[in-house]
Amino acid sequence: MFKELTKINDNILVVNCDLSSSTKVVTHNNARFDHGHYQNQFVDVGVREFLAGCIVNGVVAHKGLKAVSSTFMAFSDYNKPALRLGAINKLSSLYVYSHDSFNVGEDGPTHQPIEQLSALRLIPDVLVYRPANFYELYIALKTAFDKKNHKPVVISTSRSEFDLTKVNPKTFDEGYYYLNKTKSPKLRLIATGSDAGTALKLAKIFKQEGIDIDVISVASFKKLKEKLADLEVLKEFKKYKNIVIESGVSNIWFQFVSLVIGVNDFGLSGNPNEVATYFSMDLESLVKSLASILHKNYTQQKIEELIKNAN
Repeated sequence: MFKELTKINDNILVVNCDLSSSTKVVTHNNARFDHGHYQNQFVDVGVREFLAGCIVNGVVAHKGLKAVSSTFMAFSDYNKPALRLGAINKLSSLYVYSHDSFNVGEDGPTHQPIEQLSALRLIPDVLVYRPANFYELYIALKTAFDKKNHKPVVISTSRSEFDLTKVNPKTFDEGYYYLNKTKSPKLRLIATGSDAGTALKLAKIFKQEGIDIDVISVASFKKLKEKLADLEVLKEFKKYKNIVIESGVSNIWFQFVSLVIGVNDFGLSGNPNEVATYFSMDLESLVKSLASILHKNYTQQKIEELIKNAN
């Protein structure tokens, strides 16, 4: 994305913490900003997330240029003091945190973010987006580059490929909107980012049994909170049996829902499938969890058949 943006806008600086090749936040040519090369857009700072954040703040405060920094979500804590300072000073700084769930490969718990996403959402005046599709990403970038925006924007992205969801811009809402809507849902699954595709798979699996499940995407938790500040909207929202599925700590969601399927402990080294199974976040475990909630006693063979037939 930034490779293309820097082609058409030479006022964007990308501040690299030695991870741009992994986060994919790069310029169109990665020509380094250096002594005698001030026209270049790629600022190399090494493994120094706090410094990167300070530079981003300084560039944005000076005005005229836009700066973005990126690192792994697990390392966002090193960035956080600068991010917080940007929020206090009403700076539209931009941060991209990739590898935003336990699906990060064999690096283990040091690289598997658990509490970071929720912690970022709790910082006042910081807008955190976890896009489930290109349209949500577009909205996040549009907000970040909007001259009327005076808040830092965080974009949380996945390491691994996932099923991108489809959205109708006419029905889109940053607070929440339907990816799948039925007439008489038994429950509603609420998800963000890469988890939204999983929620849609689950709806498809249970549809085979005549069980309707709505799927809702939340592009920005803070926008959801603003939307549900309206008591009438909150009352309508709570009419349904809402279940959140998110690959991170669950406590932040309990102000709006009574059941969250999440990750509330540190992980382990293993491939994504092994770690997902460890956390009971693999598709089979999720089907079992929802079947239990729906009071369906499916055999192992039945679950395997449902998953196979839904593919």
